[in-house]
Amino acid sequence: MKIDFSQNDFVAREKELTYLLERFEHSGEGHTNLVVIEADTGVGKTRLIQEFYQYLTVNKDEFHYWPDTLVDKKHTMSIVPEFENLSNDQQFKLPWLWLALRCHNQDERNSSQDNSALSQIRKQIRLHLGGLIESQKKQRKIFKLLRVHSLY
Repeated sequence: MKIDFSQNDFVAREKELTYLLERFEHSGEGHTNLVVIEADTGVGKTRLIQEFYQYLTVNKDEFHYWPDTLVDKKHTMSIVPEFENLSNDQQFKLPWLWLALRCHNQDERNSSQDNSALSQIRKQIRLHLGGLIESQKKQRKIFKLLRVHSLY
């Protein structure tokens, strides 16, 4: 997958971003993927995630379900989009699920947040549960139609 980075200040992480995008495409084919990004403080993990997220929202979110960028508040280096609830019509247009969590090391920067990783995930899933359920229903309908069609 070739990506044009010429108009962006994102440098020296093209290989890693391409890998994340390939994993995303692989997931779209029905495969399960889990990616863990682990490195020392300050090497660009959060910036990589923010760039990956922005690419997905601009290129893979036709109904604008997700905000286009992750907003940093007080230098928290956000990896989760900010919105508390979704309108009913927007809720059922979930193009893909974004779950991101930060595991904090109490001795490093950005460790002032008191949310545990599990608490972060639970909040994210709760917000998008309607979209997840609707997506599952659509997949089941498509599978049934394909199965019926293949019988004839």
